[in-house]
Amino acid sequence: PSSCPLIPRHSAVLGHSGMARLSVSSSPTASQGSPASVAAPSSRSVGSATARLSPVDATEGSFSGDVAALLELDPDFQALQKPSEREAVAALAQALQRPPAGPSEGAEDGRGLFDNVDALVRYLRARQWDLGKAEEMIRCSARWRKEIDLAGVSAGVYAADVATDNAHGKMYVRGFDCRGRPAIYMKPKNDNPADSPAPLKHLAYCMQRAEACLRRQAVGGKLTGDINDLLSRKVVLLIDFSGCSLSKMPALSVSRDSIGMLQNHYPERLGQAFIIDAPWVMSAFMNAVTPFVDPVTREKFQFVTEEGPARAVRMSQYFDSATLEPEFGGMNSRAFDSRLFLQGATEAGGEFGLEFNEQVALLASGALRVDFPASSPSQRPVVESPASSLWTVFSDARVLALPPAERAAVRKLATMLEESTTSTPEDSVGFFDDAGTLLRYLRSVGWDVARAEQRLHRTAAWRREFEVLALRQGAKHEIIARENATGRLYVRGFDRYGRPVLHVKLRHSDLGCHEDAIMHVVYCVERAVACVDFPRADSPGRAPGHEDQACQRAASSSADVQFVLLVDFAGYSRENRPPLRTLREIVAVLQAHFPERLGHAYLINPPLQVVLLWRTLSFFVNAGTYNKVQIIQGPEAQLPNLLKDVFDEDCLEHSLGGKNALPFDSEVFLKVQPTEGSVYGAEFDSQLAASQAARLAASLDASPKEGNDAAALGATEWVRVGWKRFFALESLFGGGAGQEAPLW
Repeated sequence: PSSCPLIPRHSAVLGHSGMARLSVSSSPTASQGSPASVAAPSSRSVGSATARLSPVDATEGSFSGDVAALLELDPDFQALQKPSEREAVAALAQALQRPPAGPSEGAEDGRGLFDNVDALVRYLRARQWDLGKAEEMIRCSARWRKEIDLAGVSAGVYAADVATDNAHGKMYVRGFDCRGRPAIYMKPKNDNPADSPAPLKHLAYCMQRAEACLRRQAVGGKLTGDINDLLSRKVVLLIDFSGCSLSKMPALSVSRDSIGMLQNHYPERLGQAFIIDAPWVMSAFMNAVTPFVDPVTREKFQFVTEEGPARAVRMSQYFDSATLEPEFGGMNSRAFDSRLFLQGATEAGGEFGLEFNEQVALLASGALRVDFPASSPSQRPVVESPASSLWTVFSDARVLALPPAERAAVRKLATMLEESTTSTPEDSVGFFDDAGTLLRYLRSVGWDVARAEQRLHRTAAWRREFEVLALRQGAKHEIIARENATGRLYVRGFDRYGRPVLHVKLRHSDLGCHEDAIMHVVYCVERAVACVDFPRADSPGRAPGHEDQACQRAASSSADVQFVLLVDFAGYSRENRPPLRTLREIVAVLQAHFPERLGHAYLINPPLQVVLLWRTLSFFVNAGTYNKVQIIQGPEAQLPNLLKDVFDEDCLEHSLGGKNALPFDSEVFLKVQPTEGSVYGAEFDSQLAASQAARLAASLDASPKEGNDAAALGATEWVRVGWKRFFALESLFGGGAGQEAPLW
């Protein structure tokens, strides 16, 4: 009605319908029958993912003025289909205008409760529409909100405590189900009761985040059903009990208080709960009580016992697989990051109203900023959290695709390593926290977890002693440059399966330094491994479709991607052979510290004594290793046919009968391009293309109109464009516009 004055916009709160919610007031005059107040529609954007929707935008109190007149303006109230329900809501709203029964009741914070039709309906439903019981319950929640300082929890007053609890990745809001309801992931295995200062505040924070997402979904029309729908306006729980143990379980008092909080202060909020890897005690209990539970409640608890594709099929009935984490049968393998979840803010505000997947998308688009001081103890990067490292391994697609026994072995090994990890950073850099590494070491010892742990610790100690990290950072550049200049060993190209190729040329003499030779071998193997783990997309030596093949292998349960050894014995002599002591140590290092990294080794035209030696060793080598080594003998012209199943002729070197006639250049192989920042992840052919592109870009006067902008073209495309332009007829023989003199 036009007689209702408008209150300031800052006290308006958006309701579920998208219109401005009825205002509340904490002023003394409000309880004395002040005129009815209706909030003006908010002008801010709430339909987009960049809107800030805080759950504490209202002032304290209850409906002010004529409750009946105000309720008639609320779309949720109007949407109620049963007159008896509308009468009950109006009666409860009127009753909540009265102050508490006595001082002993304590102060109340009724924001989002007393002034919210949806909240009134939920509390009435929870008490079977009994007015007296509903009033008692909602006032109890208002007192609890005041005691726990829920407004402060949402406003960031307890950010340090919430960050400490959330850093372990034990609970967070991520994604929506097919009905548009936000999903809360719960992972008891990531709980650390000893480092959990305020578990109840953290639980309340996550629930407030989920409710903020609910409001935004309703405002944007993305929720299925209205206030009459018993399945709408709720949250979904995704509970993963895998890897959970008694040491990870919170104290009994904390569990009791958490359940009480959800039951008493967030009634009618649970839509469904999907539980995987549930303990047998829980499954047995639910099976026992199922006959006595009503069908609606029974449907809310879904025990997901299927594995692999069957699980994915079942969960796809409720969720979009692209947004669901792999443990639950989804395809979203993006690891949870507590820093982004807690502090990702847009220009419009903070993290409320956004779930983690939306924050990731906004961060990628540049619309989201994440500001956290590295020195702040409350901002503990999730990658440094033990629970997060375990979570990353547990949720890896390769681990999830394993049979249950092998998957359990990987998780057990990761847990054992995490509990024994030292403070030395080299232990965990792409090592203890890498699922591929754990898989390789387990396979190398026949899935014996204890032996795999011993081998990993020995390798970690060796990497510290050998200073592998310093080697990767260029600390031994002079030694590597001297050894590599001989051209005996380098990484060049890929085979048809996308595996990098390590070339060994035995025609070149060994420099005779035992330690330097081993260091150079480790350097080149690390370069090959980097091409596997951190590949660059601009490598022209890769066969077509290698990206898809690599992705398929990464998502499968097969061995981690490996490299190929191509040994060319042309020009070999005893004088060029490294000392036997060096050869023995190189083999020992590769076996002990790079297990399961060798895909195949091809020995090209080895001398008779090498062939006989290898056949003799076949009696002492396991069949798997022996089959990896293949001896290729034949004239140079026939080598491409002998190797055609593995190598592309265009990528094979000319000395092996291929069409790649460009010679190896050690300076290019070791040089860091300004645009790359590191040689790791690049093999020689990609480096050569980048080097040629850089030279052409520096020598050519590229015209912007012709589109020859080096910054806009890839290395291979720059070579093609620059080559055509540089050797155009006008450049070769003159006659072009503005050409002062021909090059020839």
